[in-house]
Amino acid sequence: MSSAAELVKRQRRATTFTLAHPEHADKHVGGVNAVEVDGEACDGYTVFTGGRDGTVRSWDLSSGVPRCARTFEGHASWVNDVKRIDSAHLASASSDKSVRLWDTSRGTLRATLYGHTDYVMALARGADDSAHALASGGLNKELFLWDIERGIATNVSPSSMTIYANTYATPLSGSKDSIYALDVSADGNVLVSGGTELALRVWDARTRTKEGKLKGHTDTVRAIVVDASGRKCVTASSDRTIRVWDIGQQRCVQTFAGMHSGSIWALDVDREFSRVYSSGVDRRICVTNLANRRSTLLCMESAAVLNIKLDDTHRSATSDGDI
Repeated sequence: MSSAAELVKRQRRATTFTLAHPEHADKHVGGVNAVEVDGEACDGYTVFTGGRDGTVRSWDLSSGVPRCARTFEGHASWVNDVKRIDSAHLASASSDKSVRLWDTSRGTLRATLYGHTDYVMALARGADDSAHALASGGLNKELFLWDIERGIATNVSPSSMTIYANTYATPLSGSKDSIYALDVSADGNVLVSGGTELALRVWDARTRTKEGKLKGHTDTVRAIVVDASGRKCVTASSDRTIRVWDIGQQRCVQTFAGMHSGSIWALDVDREFSRVYSSGVDRRICVTNLANRRSTLLCMESAAVLNIKLDDTHRSATSDGDI
């Protein structure tokens, strides 16, 4: 017969709750790790954020004054990335080792995806309606592809979802170190991952196989943007450089340095893939023209910039909880 101590140990489970505080009604507690713009709601004036307080928030900017419209609670640790699935659903990645799918219209949790054994740092989702897979990457060399319609990992069988079971999803093999950044082509077929391995890995999401490696960065890769066609990508690193890559030829075609004095953590590119917006530890938000290779300082933030999402206002998220 099991002792009382053994029964208590087996029954322990993580619990999270939020204590309301007026000061934080319209602000994350701690840094904002992720920003996502909903381009189909209110002409792009709805913004989703993930914070170090373990919450996901939606912000109504239609009036010109930011208002926290809804708070999504459930994660037991930092939210490291958020990614829009469609006009009514959002995915979030957390240091609590889970990926959660939210119904943004109702403010409810749709599903929790388990499989990661360490922090989940990044998400990627194709922009086309035909792209049904969601990718998640994190520490411990783990990269997963998820069928978001069924809520299961497509790279393994069986996999677990919503509730822990005796069988667990296993990640795609091939990564040699922790993953901090992901992005994917518009159709969801070309996936690029990067992190502490320094080299970028290129994956075919359809066959779930590794297709190539891009070498050049000398420190952790912090951000990746893949163009819609999947032929090229732009990356930012703690080595203070931005690089442009030809994915098909597996080589770096441009390197930019000198615009930042510290690690570059945040990156986004305009629709024409001609201008790169970047920021990081030095609080500088810069734009670099890929054609003439000129970089311009746009502004200085009040704290280190953790994430940038490009729209008409070039929004950024900082380490002091502001957007």
